[in-house]
Amino acid sequence: MFVRTKLNSSGSTSVQIISKARGRYKVVRSFGSATTQQEIDNLVRKARQEINHLSKPQDLFRHLVISRIAFPLSKLKTIDYLFRYQGVSLEIDTVYRCH
Repeated sequence: MFVRTKLNSSGSTSVQIISKARGRYKVVRSFGSATTQQEIDNLVRKARQEINHLSKPQDLFRHLVISRIAFPLSKLKTIDYLFRYQGVSLEIDTVYRCH
């Protein structure tokens, strides 16, 4: 995912989060449009925060999958492994409810 700023025909600039899958671009979320650079920067900052928020479940899933393949133990031991060797701190409930 990435942030796209697009110049509109009215002269304003739209800020969107874009995802690319199977060679096609898809608008995940639109944050609105602005005319001044300060407003555009504010919308871009909000969009980047949203990307970080949206990518957290994917990061959790990636950490769990790699850990379970590299060090196949119970979910509880996996949490300990991630904290000791990867520096990732997870709650037990998060791992047991991960989909």
